[in-house]
Amino acid sequence: MGIEAELAWRSPARGTLFESPLWCEQTDSLYWVDVVDASIHRHCFADGLSKRWDMPRPPGSIALVSATRLLVAMRAALVILDTETGTHTPYGLHGPALEEDRFNDGVTDRQGNFWVGTMDRKLAAPLARLFRIGTGGRAEATPVGARLSNGLAFSPDGRRLYLSKTFEREIRCFAVDPLTGALSDERLLVAYADDIAGRPDGSTVAADGTLWSARIGGGCIDRYDADGKLLGRLELPTSHPTHCMFGGADMNMLFVATSRFGEEFAHDHKDDTAAGHMLGFRVGCAGLLPTPFAHAGR
Repeated sequence: MGIEAELAWRSPARGTLFESPLWCEQTDSLYWVDVVDASIHRHCFADGLSKRWDMPRPPGSIALVSATRLLVAMRAALVILDTETGTHTPYGLHGPALEEDRFNDGVTDRQGNFWVGTMDRKLAAPLARLFRIGTGGRAEATPVGARLSNGLAFSPDGRRLYLSKTFEREIRCFAVDPLTGALSDERLLVAYADDIAGRPDGSTVAADGTLWSARIGGGCIDRYDADGKLLGRLELPTSHPTHCMFGGADMNMLFVATSRFGEEFAHDHKDDTAAGHMLGFRVGCAGLLPTPFAHAGR
């Protein structure tokens, strides 16, 4: 069940907790965030240059707005980052407020709305909600019964949403109305057995509709079909992948975000030299371009 892949790239930058890889076709660049070091990174494959933007609060996820602007979900607010000037401006929300939860993983749907999950700040109670942010910053929130929501990804037709409940060790899916964003028909897709190492974290969907899910603590990316059947596993040279996304000129490079955050990296994983890097694998599968956030102006 192994997935054949070639490790073709490793980021020059090494961080602590990389997340939210995001491909920009217009600039031939990969963006990602470092949650612990409160920064956003970019590597341009056209000229080989890398850049970093320090943020006032830890970013959880990002989405494209245009070739030079990003929507950034920080702990308790959204901002627009101008990558040419380095300035960031608040993006106001109208709707439910954050309470004992904060923003975490996010993704745009095929219509350009931004969906962002939350997590209990203490990781103790199933307080996570799923926010859908649309025209004019109008926000709607749905409880998802998780301590930490992750792994948001849409099917190619946009009518199915995947969500990982990291601490409950399961992946769920919902039917989505593309026009209203209404969720229905929630069902369990994958439940991790007790003898399986790791937890489901960030994920992405390929053009063929398969779900690629990073298993943090398990050292791999699991590939599932739409019914939750395991089709293959990409074994990684590091133990803590956090997220993945397709990119590159042919969209057949799987970029994997990794972490070296936590006490275990001071002891058990001292020789894990790939941890804390972005990794790029050529795989026999192509992904989908991300849809820019449609409600911030261009």
